[in-house]
Amino acid sequence: MISRFIKVLALIVLFGFYCACKCDPILCPALEPRYSAWLPHKAGDVITYSNGNGQEIQFTVSRYGVSEVKELHCGPDGFGGCHCPECPEPSSGLHAETSDTSRKIVDALGQTAKIVRYLNIEIRKPNEKNDSVFLSYSVFDNNNSMPVGPSVIINNKDSLLPSFTIGNHTYLNVITHEVDTLAKPYGNPIYNVYFVWKSYYNKEFGIIAFYDLKTRSLFYRKL
Repeated sequence: MISRFIKVLALIVLFGFYCACKCDPILCPALEPRYSAWLPHKAGDVITYSNGNGQEIQFTVSRYGVSEVKELHCGPDGFGGCHCPECPEPSSGLHAETSDTSRKIVDALGQTAKIVRYLNIEIRKPNEKNDSVFLSYSVFDNNNSMPVGPSVIINNKDSLLPSFTIGNHTYLNVITHEVDTLAKPYGNPIYNVYFVWKSYYNKEFGIIAFYDLKTRSLFYRKL
């Protein structure tokens, strides 16, 4: 009888201890506004590129998102403390598509395995415990990623042009990224070459130009 009473009392004490723990919500930070400057487009924008042969490629921004300050609720952990969920990565990004479907990856049977027709830009802060912020961008199959916060660090194989003039417009501090066209980007025996050799990125205007291997020409932004 006494043993049962002690057990009941212990359960009451533990329950009271569990319920007495008041857990305040946590605030997850948003991406600092200064980094969103690397993302110069909005949903619905049409980004047009032209080459010297009168050809144009248009990308329409179909998705755009910016993370905001978010409140997450915490609960008792059963040991007198609180358990809080992890905050999502502060980020902003966009996804754009072109109706040009001529850049295709073909499988071993000669069938279209994938159509490459996208332009993407993303800014993210993967770890809230440090200040590192990364920019990732791609046009067709030319992809690049680099730190832009707290300071810009150019990748070893990339270049920074102090100025770059094209399409009657001069851009400052342009990042160039190129791929080894002799490498094999796709694992199939029929189509195994890149679509884009080189891309040019500017903080204020995004991807301002790219060298298209399909047409053997440089496409640049029409402003």
